Amino acid sequence: PKLECTNISHNQMKLRWAEAKVNLGTTYVLEMENARKLWYQVYSGNNHSYKAAKLMENTEYRFRISALTDAGQGPFSTVYNFRTLYTPPPQVKGSPRVSNITENGCLVQWAGLKSMAAGEQLQYRVQVTRVKDNDVATYQAGGSVELRITGLEANSDYKVRVAAERLPMGEKDSM
Repeated sequence: PKLECTNISHNQMKLRWAEAKVNLGTTYVLEMENARKLWYQVYSGNNHSYKAAKLMENTEYRFRISALTDAGQGPFSTVYNFRTLYTPPPQVKGSPRVSNITENGCLVQWAGLKSMAAGEQLQYRVQVTRVKDNDVATYQAGGSVELRITGLEANSDYKVRVAAERLPMGEKDSM
């Protein structure tokens, strides 16, 4: 059967094969390759999906699958490669502080976070939403913990949110 990854995060992935109504009575054997390039069985049964958990971030995992019926076990499929995502950074603590308010702008400041790994950078994204029409503007603040925002409408209420983004080692600034 064809193997596909239907959901993926930084530490798990859900794999699926075959349709639930197809191949009733078929047992499936799913294998994963370990760091020593040896295959080992991670699942055997008649389900059509498997959740691989406790995986490492940004790591490629290799899987293959075989079907087993009363006639015997079929050959293993081609090898499928799936990569986990990066772990998201923690949420920025506390509300951003708004000060130095002018006719069309303000200064937004927030508490910075520590990098999750050596050599890694954290960058920040600031989202400003005008309350009356939910008009949203997004600003990139880079590694700074403050941002001067201009171009705001006078006598309007705004909501401000700040989120951190990881820039893993070796990746260029995409902001």
